[in-house]
Amino acid sequence: MTAPSYPHGVPDRATQLTDAAVRVLADGGSRALTHRAVDAAADLPAGSTSNVFRTRRALVTAVVDAVLQRDLQRLRALDAQGPRTPGAVAAAFVTATLEEARLDVLARAALALDPDGEELRRARDRFLLGGDDAAGGVDPAVRRLVVVLVDGLLLDSALHGAHHDPAVVALAVDGVLAGAAPR
Repeated sequence: MTAPSYPHGVPDRATQLTDAAVRVLADGGSRALTHRAVDAAADLPAGSTSNVFRTRRALVTAVVDAVLQRDLQRLRALDAQGPRTPGAVAAAFVTATLEEARLDVLARAALALDPDGEELRRARDRFLLGGDDAAGGVDPAVRRLVVVLVDGLLLDSALHGAHHDPAVVALAVDGVLAGAAPR
């Protein structure tokens, strides 16, 4: 697995460690996530991770925050490209995420089953309930369906190499939203 490149040169220590933790999670699942494993993945001396993240839960929370921030950055970048249907945005998000952040998808999947992964569940619930500006304007139940659909597509592609036609993804998401529109 290759180390990530950083747009502004050397990352700060916390970023370096969260990126290494994502690689550990993607490669070995949640049971592999230990401070020592992150130290090794970051090519840092033993104890480096625990100096920044005192507990495993703090490390998991930092990973969740980093992954969700990258997701939101991708969504905002897609939104800035101009008006599109929600389905087209979802399809572009799936494509961009798989191209740019496949390891994030695998790490998120590992954390979904982790006992310390409740922060991931809380962050997802905040998003689903409209707590993040990129998610506003859609009924929470419908938003949950769309997020589950997108999560499933990402996981299927990341784990199994499946390719989902962006046009079909767009139609599926727009269909879910159209079916839920008030009549």
